[in-house]
Amino acid sequence: ASESGRGYSLEIQGNRLFMAAYMYTADGRAVWYVSAGTLNQDGSFQGDVTEYAGGQTLSGAFKPAHVKGAVTSMQLSCSTPASCTLVWAGRSVAITRFLFDNAAKSASAPQSGWWWNADESGRGFFMEAQGNSLFIAGYMYDVMGNATWYTASGAIPARYNGFDAIPAPEQQLKASWAEYANGQTLTSDYQAAQLKSDAVGNLRLMFTDSKSAFITMPGGRIVKLTRFEF
Repeated sequence: ASESGRGYSLEIQGNRLFMAAYMYTADGRAVWYVSAGTLNQDGSFQGDVTEYAGGQTLSGAFKPAHVKGAVTSMQLSCSTPASCTLVWAGRSVAITRFLFDNAAKSASAPQSGWWWNADESGRGFFMEAQGNSLFIAGYMYDVMGNATWYTASGAIPARYNGFDAIPAPEQQLKASWAEYANGQTLTSDYQAAQLKSDAVGNLRLMFTDSKSAFITMPGGRIVKLTRFEF
């Protein structure tokens, strides 16, 4: 909470962890790194933190990404389900669950965690549903092939039944992707990020059930998303 602007999308399924860390490069550009693997018997995790490049942009057609390289190693240990210690790049960082809506959970809420289109591997979305609110981080690439990320948020829409020719307004989340810059790097002391743009592109999102959705990207391309099972 004392390092706003940098965050972590972390999910555990069974004894497997998949985590992305979103932050900034030394020249201020937004960047993300990923780590994944099997938990230790005590529930802790050790693994490499890797950067990817060259993949699909926010509005572009599918383009496979490639591994740019490992940037550091990490260790993660959690004292509670909502508080952990991350050790990497010679630093120890205390992280806690980000709480943004304490209302009762919406009946139409999707599953929180990683979402993707299996035919467009290399680009993914982390969605967190709390109360009546949804927070989304999109992990992808800019036109130069650099890993970059965007965020959006809004009210959780009612379920779209899949048969309506025109979805009702309450069945759609309509928002804009936002982009940030010049914040804290992997190894630096805290530096507040700046909003680069709150209108990178339009987002429309509809859920057909708790594990399936349709997302409309800037330019009007519709992509089917499902929960990422790993």
